Amino acid sequence: MARDLPNDFERDGYFFPLDVLDEQTTASCRDHVLDIINSPYALKLGNRGQLNNLHVFSPYVNEVIRMPKILSAVEQIIGPDILLWGTSVFRKDARSNTFVSWHQDLTRWGLSSDQEVSVWLALSEVNEANGCMKFLPRSHHLGQLPHEDITDSGNLLTPRSKGLYRNQ
Repeated sequence: MARDLPNDFERDGYFFPLDVLDEQTTASCRDHVLDIINSPYALKLGNRGQLNNLHVFSPYVNEVIRMPKILSAVEQIIGPDILLWGTSVFRKDARSNTFVSWHQDLTRWGLSSDQEVSVWLALSEVNEANGCMKFLPRSHHLGQLPHEDITDSGNLLTPRSKGLYRNQ
């Protein structure tokens, strides 16, 4: 059965899989992002395993996020007037206790319009055993819901300022 990106997205609130990066580009992007994560600048870009706005200083990341396949998919959902809000990278090492708590992007980012779409690119193998992304289908039809921040040292959304980490 053929899938219909805009209608499936409207119905479910997400659409996947979408084959965007070939193996070589995925590996190259992963290596590039790992170089940034392991650099002395990483802590200035976010919280522990979350790095933000890599596209601002990395021409390579900026090029990847503007690939025609990505922009075409986004355009099918929100139209041709596309503004990049930001980029975030979550590093979740094997066998670590890190996680990203349940949230709605709009509420998390302090936005009020639902004319927004997130593009999630997996740079390594993703499956249920290693903690893949989870969605609540059709929950976007409920509107923006109240959120409770989960303050936990394993939660990649917990700000460093919560005092849970050494060497702050």
